[in-house]
Amino acid sequence: MGEWCYRPPGGEAFTDVAVRVGQFISDLGRAAPGRRVLVIAHDGVVIALRYVISGIGAIPPEELPPVPNASVSHWNGDGHRLRLAAWGDTAHLTSLDDTEGMTHA
Repeated sequence: MGEWCYRPPGGEAFTDVAVRVGQFISDLGRAAPGRRVLVIAHDGVVIALRYVISGIGAIPPEELPPVPNASVSHWNGDGHRLRLAAWGDTAHLTSLDDTEGMTHA
């Protein structure tokens, strides 16, 4: 799995991140059952989250589409399982333009 398994000196591999994400999901399920949760994270964590939630037979992480900066990925729960509803959505960014006082660097 190449990059997914590579562990840089002093760092962690994406597989290590996936293990932590799996534990996070388990802990979250006990701490906030049935509640809506917002998680803000770097793209590597979002990719690991998708991979872990998808379970056995998931698309290999290196084949997943990229996670754009400032994007929103969304899962819906049915009380038993989470299902991907949106991946890397950036529609909320299209309403920003220079007429609203925003400047681009």
